[in-house]
Amino acid sequence: EINPDTQRVYGVSFGCRYLQVSRAAYYKWLERKPTKHDLENQKITQFMLQLEEENNYIFGVKRLVTYINQETIYHVGPNRVRNLMHKAQIESSIRVAKHDRKAKKKEVILANKLLT
Repeated sequence: EINPDTQRVYGVSFGCRYLQVSRAAYYKWLERKPTKHDLENQKITQFMLQLEEENNYIFGVKRLVTYINQETIYHVGPNRVRNLMHKAQIESSIRVAKHDRKAKKKEVILANKLLT
């Protein structure tokens, strides 16, 4: 992006001053290597995406946790899966809630009593 005052491109020095970060910290961050946990998260996310695409995005967090723990070498919990789903923008389709059949039965019985 161009600085409107000087008509020049913003440099690293300006960005570091603006964000209050040292240049050394910026270059260290730029050259960082992904951690073991980051690599695991990438593989888990790929597995989740593959599984969801095959099944039309019907799985929620609980079922994904079960599949990941059974079919991969990773052991994950629901919070980790929920965070990975959020980062990968995976949403499960929402099923329609079941109706309370007992309440309906009571309404039918009461309606029949009133008619007789």
